[in-house]
Amino acid sequence: KFKLIVSLTSAIPEKRETLLPVAGKFAIEEIARALRNYAKSRKTRVTVAWVTMAGVNTGDDEAQALAKLLEGVPVIVNLIDVNDARPEGYKPPGDDERRAFLDRLQILRAPIVRRYSGGKSKHAACGMLAGLRVGA
Repeated sequence: KFKLIVSLTSAIPEKRETLLPVAGKFAIEEIARALRNYAKSRKTRVTVAWVTMAGVNTGDDEAQALAKLLEGVPVIVNLIDVNDARPEGYKPPGDDERRAFLDRLQILRAPIVRRYSGGKSKHAACGMLAGLRVGA
């Protein structure tokens, strides 16, 4: 038995394509339709992974867009802090920003789970793989 987990990271198409270049291959509405069909046919919730990035995808605009996109889809939302090893890279939200986003997500009326990364020391968590140059 397997579970379907879909990483959205943004419910706003233009922003999602910037954050995930591969996102341009499938329209986010098409993904939502597939999730809706999957949940209905399997009679189960779909897990949506959301990699949180400070000041990028934790605003009210994202919560509203996600609620509209997933309306009628039974979901569980996994929030995972970004793990970007680059000095100029994305940063995880602070406690206040994270709490505010959790509050905004209540409009989904769905379980929301905060996941903790185990790959930070390897720069390998949440799809943020990085190579480190030593002695360059």
